[in-house]
Amino acid sequence: MAAMLTASQCRAARALLDASRETLSRAAGVDVRVISQFEQKVHEPDDKTKRRLLETLEHGGVDFIPESGEGGVGVRLRLTLKDLRALRRWEGEGGVTDDDNV
Repeated sequence: MAAMLTASQCRAARALLDASRETLSRAAGVDVRVISQFEQKVHEPDDKTKRRLLETLEHGGVDFIPESGEGGVGVRLRLTLKDLRALRRWEGEGGVTDDDNV
């Protein structure tokens, strides 16, 4: 996991996942205004909030690339775009989930 999330990485990760700020807000439990102000570099959220955003984006399939001698920080999809499209098609195909004894 990356040490810290930058505003640019947050924007780029959402773009890779084709996720709106509202979607990230719901998934991470972070107010959409906090995400918007962070990505626009208006206000820096606390480390706990950035950690929740980072973990949510990682759970969604984004890898965070740390700065190295070969280049700066970045993001990439853990899955190929083909895999990601297939997963999106499969979502919801099983109907409503429920507890059972199967």
